[in-house]
Amino acid sequence: MSRQKEYYVFRRPNAMIDHRFTDDVALVKAVSKSQAIKLFSRYYADIQDNEVFKLIDKDTNTGTDVMILTDY
Repeated sequence: MSRQKEYYVFRRPNAMIDHRFTDDVALVKAVSKSQAIKLFSRYYADIQDNEVFKLIDKDTNTGTDVMILTDY
């Protein structure tokens, strides 16, 4: 039986130097945090564990009802 994919968020503040809006945020569907990091690594260098988190953790029922994905 395959594991269900969930949304993971990558966020990096001040990633885009010389831009009006500097934070970078991305979403991916993955079966684990390690798979999410691998997928994000295709587009971002040096992904840190603390930059990736599950959008809503179904196991602990934690998360947020609203997530703003831009810094403006």
